[in-house]
Amino acid sequence: MGICIPDGFNFGFLMFSWEFIKEDVMSTVNDFATRGVWPRGSNASFLCLIPKNDNPQQLNDFRPISLVGCMYKIMSKALSLRLKRVIDKVIDVRKSAFLEGQSLLDGVLVANDALEEMKRKKRSCVFLKVDYEKAYDFIVCEFIYYMLGEVGFCDRWINWIKSCLEFALVSVLVNGSPTKEFIPKKGLRQGDPLTPFLFLIATEGPTGVSRMADEKQLIDNLKIGDKKVNVNMQMILCFL
Repeated sequence: MGICIPDGFNFGFLMFSWEFIKEDVMSTVNDFATRGVWPRGSNASFLCLIPKNDNPQQLNDFRPISLVGCMYKIMSKALSLRLKRVIDKVIDVRKSAFLEGQSLLDGVLVANDALEEMKRKKRSCVFLKVDYEKAYDFIVCEFIYYMLGEVGFCDRWINWIKSCLEFALVSVLVNGSPTKEFIPKKGLRQGDPLTPFLFLIATEGPTGVSRMADEKQLIDNLKIGDKKVNVNMQMILCFL
């Protein structure tokens, strides 16, 4: 049995029927851009559990994915494309996740080289690893709004993001049938184009705290290589 999205329409339908529906679609997009409010039901999503392996036995063996409606997906994608153009200007340049031209493996390689250099030079350091496994589920929306303001986004942008997060309605798919809708109080929806960028902005918080502590000489961030490159990414390395 296939899995549908909340409004029942996919992008194949939109492409096929674009000449007939484009005025309504553009009117909805422009209305959201002007007022920052979603019509009821257009920001609904189905929460679907995708098995991580061939024989799932417990909840940890499933990955929750949100299936969102077409209109929300269009607006969310438009906002995410705008964010993508500026994200490297508002977060720490040493981060490697969700950035075009960079890979998560970059952080692994840097961490490995940093530890090897410390061992080779027999220098003491503290290696702090932050576990983001379930961070999508526990991140607080108010903190995202705060960080958006801190990195320079205007009130209009913050209101758009608030509308995307606070007007969301979620139903869980159980054996293909949706449960009663509820409003999530925290967390980000996996499957939403905005989610990776909002998560990246939120994680700029602890990175900024570490950077501020280094500037005030409360810690001494690790500097490696001949050029003494400062290491301060998702992991924080500092001298004892």
